[in-house]
Amino acid sequence: MILAFAGVYGDHGFADAELPILRSDALYFSIVTWTTLGYGDFQPVEDLRLFAAYQAFVGYVYMGVLAGVVVSIWGRRD
Repeated sequence: MILAFAGVYGDHGFADAELPILRSDALYFSIVTWTTLGYGDFQPVEDLRLFAAYQAFVGYVYMGVLAGVVVSIWGRRD
């Protein structure tokens, strides 16, 4: 999913950045957004702000579910 989001950012660019966008920058932004870190060095274009917020929400939920699954599996071992 992170790669799919990065593809969208790579296609549409970032605010105050020239096209084409480096794939590494799009992937970096996607990872930072997914993990809800949000360094702020890149910003999505105005049309993608809600899309980036959606990615952050999905990442937040995914990390919570993943943590719950890991704790559940770890608890069954004992």
